Amino acid sequence: MTGTAGSISAPELSRAQRHRRLTLALIVAAAAFLALFSGSLWTAGSTGHEIVEFSGLGLIVPAIVGRTWCTIYIGGRKKHVLVADGPYSLCRNPLYVFSILGVTGIGLATGSILVGLGLGLAFWVVFDRIVRREEVYLLEHHGAAFAAYCAAVPRWRPNFAGWRDAPSVEAQPERIVVTFREASLMLIALPLLELVEWAQGSGWLPVLFHLP
Repeated sequence: MTGTAGSISAPELSRAQRHRRLTLALIVAAAAFLALFSGSLWTAGSTGHEIVEFSGLGLIVPAIVGRTWCTIYIGGRKKHVLVADGPYSLCRNPLYVFSILGVTGIGLATGSILVGLGLGLAFWVVFDRIVRREEVYLLEHHGAAFAAYCAAVPRWRPNFAGWRDAPSVEAQPERIVVTFREASLMLIALPLLELVEWAQGSGWLPVLFHLP
């Protein structure tokens, strides 16, 4: 198993996760600034523009459902219990995978493929860094069981042939509702981006450059 050498304590992992959230916030701020002053190479309302925007929605909705689905299995237990069923039998970090799909969808909703792929890639880089630190922590706490899990289940790429489920799951309804509510906030990006597009078309916001 790669990326799990060394040692990390719970406080160190918590600090790393706080840094991760700050980094992601800065990425989102930069992407928002870019969206304000850039436009798509495809004219608003054109077939190409609509296809890219609709593709964004097509990623955001599964991201919301997927994050909620993952929380049913792992809500509040990530650091204490080795969850290997349901979405966690497909890949080791499905919550992060669905988050990447969601932000990629938000980027595509700008009408730019470049913004969508760039935003998704930036999130993956940040997530991959924190995942490798989380794996160190989990290996220390779950030992051979986690090592065997890593050997059987990919870190990022889903392996659908490895699907398995538990006969029952001890879920926490409050966490599920919170996750669904927070994930649904991604949908707010759609009307906001439409507002930006209207402001640009009306001359309220300058379009400094166009992106594919």
